Amino acid sequence: MPSAFAASGALPCPRRRFRRHPLALCVAAPTGLPRRPAVRPSGDRGRDGAGNGRPFAPDTHLLFLGGGYTAVAVAAAAVAATPPGAAPPCLTVTTRSARRAATLAAAGVVPLLLNGHGDSCPPALSAALATATHVLVTAPPPDPFLPCLLGRHPIAAPPLPTPALLWAGVTSSTSVYGDRGGGRVSEATVLDRTALPPTAARRLAGEEAWAAAAAARGVRLDVFRLGGVYGPGRSALVSAARENAAREGGENTRSGGGTDPAADQLLVNRVHVGDAAALILAAATAVAGTPPPAAGLPPPPPVVYNVVDRHPAPRAEVFAAARSLLSCPRVAAAVIASAAAGGAPPRRSAASSPVGTRRARDRASKAVDGDWSYASLGVDRVYAGYEDGLSALAAGEAWPFGEGWLEAALG
Repeated sequence: MPSAFAASGALPCPRRRFRRHPLALCVAAPTGLPRRPAVRPSGDRGRDGAGNGRPFAPDTHLLFLGGGYTAVAVAAAAVAATPPGAAPPCLTVTTRSARRAATLAAAGVVPLLLNGHGDSCPPALSAALATATHVLVTAPPPDPFLPCLLGRHPIAAPPLPTPALLWAGVTSSTSVYGDRGGGRVSEATVLDRTALPPTAARRLAGEEAWAAAAAARGVRLDVFRLGGVYGPGRSALVSAARENAAREGGENTRSGGGTDPAADQLLVNRVHVGDAAALILAAATAVAGTPPPAAGLPPPPPVVYNVVDRHPAPRAEVFAAARSLLSCPRVAAAVIASAAAGGAPPRRSAASSPVGTRRARDRASKAVDGDWSYASLGVDRVYAGYEDGLSALAAGEAWPFGEGWLEAALG
């Protein structure tokens, strides 16, 4: 389906690296990383640059089950990877927001507005699944889409037909590794589900459920365990700028330093949304040109990718760097204006938000290694750590979003 932004709306991957802001804190790159997993993904994963990825085949239909921030970034990256003069792939995105549906349509995406469907599958979603060649699941658990594919009793109920499906991907979280006391984990780390908090346990259960759904169809599944995703309109810069504005208005709030200071010292990995989208897109396009799976043959085992940067850091440290960048009034005004232009709603303080409460309760500290994931797909991270990423955002970098896309991502 042609996109209004096929030519200029979606931004290509930035080829330059931003200098660190002189006030930004520096974190040394991790050393002594764990060994790489012994088994690498099958298929041709050649290098195609630092992030835009290879284009999809002309007849590709990429269906997003969940239309949040990361999903829209992948859609924008898919359009940006389209060769000049060629039509971008058909992109269908589910959403529960009428406003987001409108912005997605303006960006050339087919929106599926779903307002809760229980165990029944809406006809429009059934039709999309029937023609989808690629499915990316970004909806968090409990997943509203699994009943459409497996039903409540997958052994007794026949699966919904997906005759064209070549690839499925599901976004998960690095929370499934649990608390490692600041130690390092990799894609090969053995998980201990008995020690996982409820939110992480649900994430792991979601991975397993989608692995069963993919296996039932003989389709390959890639699992993307994301760190904390940030980018244009959604970052520590935005939270800290809003904190400053609230304080000037007489409110007493402080992001990155809520009611439990110990929770803000936990070691956490993040990833710029552009670098996350680049890796997901590279995995999805690796099956381009391959025939549908032969009937009766088992699918390859799921491949796990850690989608993280190389510089894990405590939340308090990241917010300190953000506040330093915001010491320039021009930067602070631009950050707030960018978030407002994208339609980002005001967020509650870390002390009162469910995320802040969950972080204090889970107390998970670890350094996640994603080097193998990026190397195996031939993708180079543009932003190795939060320092480069925040500096780029402070300088006005909007990658991977272009005109219209950011509003859809934040809407």
